[in-house]
Amino acid sequence: MSTFFKESFWSLLSNKGGIVIPIIQRAYTQGGRGCDAAVAKKGEKFLQYLVDALLGVTPAVELDFIYGTIENDKVQPLDGQQRLTTLFLLHWYVAQKENRLSDEVKSTLNKFSYETRASSRSFCGKLREFLVPAPDSRSLPKIIEDQGWFVLSWKNDPSVLSMLGMLDRIHNKLKDAPSTPPLWDRLTSAPAQAPITFFYTPLEAFNLTDDLYIRMNARGKELTSFEEFKAAIEKKIDDGDWDAGKPVSDTFGNQMDNEWTDLFWRFRDKHNQIDRYVLRIFAAVLIGHYAGRDNAKAVRLFNTPESLTADDLDRDSYECLYETLNLFHSAGEHLDDTVINDASFWWGDSKHVLKSFGDFFKLFIAHESETGKMTWQQLALFHGVAVYLRDNSNDTMVNFADWLRFVRNLLANGTTVDDIVPFVSAKNRLDEMAKRSGDIYGNLLGSTTAGGFARDQMAEEIRKAQIFANSPEAKPIIQKMEDCNFCRGKVTLILGCLGVSGRVDDLQALERMKYILFKHLDNRDIRNDFRRGLLAALDGMFYTYWHSWLYAVSANKRRLIEDMKDLRDFAYKPAFSHYLAALLLSLKTSELSDLLKFYQPPDDMPNWKKRLIMEAGLLENSRKHYIAVPADDSCCWLIPGSKVNNDERGRSKLIKVV
Repeated sequence: MSTFFKESFWSLLSNKGGIVIPIIQRAYTQGGRGCDAAVAKKGEKFLQYLVDALLGVTPAVELDFIYGTIENDKVQPLDGQQRLTTLFLLHWYVAQKENRLSDEVKSTLNKFSYETRASSRSFCGKLREFLVPAPDSRSLPKIIEDQGWFVLSWKNDPSVLSMLGMLDRIHNKLKDAPSTPPLWDRLTSAPAQAPITFFYTPLEAFNLTDDLYIRMNARGKELTSFEEFKAAIEKKIDDGDWDAGKPVSDTFGNQMDNEWTDLFWRFRDKHNQIDRYVLRIFAAVLIGHYAGRDNAKAVRLFNTPESLTADDLDRDSYECLYETLNLFHSAGEHLDDTVINDASFWWGDSKHVLKSFGDFFKLFIAHESETGKMTWQQLALFHGVAVYLRDNSNDTMVNFADWLRFVRNLLANGTTVDDIVPFVSAKNRLDEMAKRSGDIYGNLLGSTTAGGFARDQMAEEIRKAQIFANSPEAKPIIQKMEDCNFCRGKVTLILGCLGVSGRVDDLQALERMKYILFKHLDNRDIRNDFRRGLLAALDGMFYTYWHSWLYAVSANKRRLIEDMKDLRDFAYKPAFSHYLAALLLSLKTSELSDLLKFYQPPDDMPNWKKRLIMEAGLLENSRKHYIAVPADDSCCWLIPGSKVNNDERGRSKLIKVV
């Protein structure tokens, strides 16, 4: 037997013991009075939708599902309070306008009640008995507020204020409407002929609980941009018959209110709201769909996800959205306990270690960047996960962690993904590799490097595929090294230091290198002892990788590695990477403290450099890690910050080392 009953407001009210808005419900907002302009605009659009159907301007309308429980034969709606309240006000207005407010009609209207606030309940009770006097210059809300029965404290009830606002809008739209044929007869006709209907669904049929209320209202206390979009897209789906052939349970509205809400619900904010997260994912899916097809639309959705409207979807993009949300929901069920090998991800300087798919999804939807929205790099990672889910069934999820690392490595080491152009380039690379994603490293065997996004990193991934195949015991070690803040997925220098080509012959050396990386190179900056080690490597001239001029002493300005990002850039400069490689190789057999303690400087090394290496605390005087060295190499000046003024006061801040 069907659990979805087509009803009109009047048929539901007449056939049940009543409709009671439960106390846990939020305030009524569709009237907009006392709310912001956006809420008023949304309520206006909804009312116009109803009025057009009532007047026959448009065909009859079917509103979304209304869910509720039955207690003592009374419906307690857990979703639909806003619509039901608007329909109650519309019925009362038409009844009194056409002199149909008989005792029988009043008795039926009396079956609609509010438990949310005593003031809301009392106002509805008084309104049912009220006959509007002959029209005058006052607005309908003013007429009501001037009645002796109207309690001034009701103006503090947001539901009452919003009801007055809605009545004002209804009055303005229907006060001059013809009553032939009677609007009341149309409004209260059987559901098959009624101009406004909905599907009522008792939750008992699904063995659901009141917890559904919180989830169904988790998108906020007012009509939001997403709610407006959701209503509009459902109409567009119906008009285009996009959900044709799907059972009711699989339609967009049902999926959004059930499975897809489940997907987001675990990551709700402290206010039990998910609206911004849902809107963020919708925009992310559509950005991935339109990038390369309609870049202007993709950029707009990136800059203002809240601008998303039904007009942004056609059938293709809707099907992409529908499929992707279903895939993420299914993945959440199958991958929630799947280990992602503690993979590290970086948004700027923030490092996040992920253990499960749930960790990834939470990081993606709930992370707030400096701008309060997703970055292009995050969107590219999201797209990479989406294409994996599209091209792989649940029984191939065992290699999901490898694909996630592969995508991370490309995004971290290719062209910076900070705009639509590099995003499209990254997306094209991921789309190209998606067919291999089920076993990415197995499928990379024998591949050759091609052009396109992250070409050098692709070469490294192909190299690692060979190593993983020949030396599987090295794979977890190498992947752990990838997670080091210095590496961020790129280990070409490290493998080169160890002479690793197609296989690993010395696992102990590999483990030692992993130890070195995490001891010295896993923070946002390197310690000054590591800078001293670089000064001791080879001829000690590594600092010449960077140059400026310090006018205060007319000397070359140099930098001793600003931070970890600077070291990553330095490590792959062909003329300077050998300094870092030499130090790392030295650390294979000795601790850094011993290297510095027993360091023997060459005879021709300038004394200032010997002192920087051998005097542990000296570099602490250069907080930003800048020095100045004259052409004759006779001394150096430690610069306390990044610069000093070209005057005596500026020069007095410098520390001269000879």
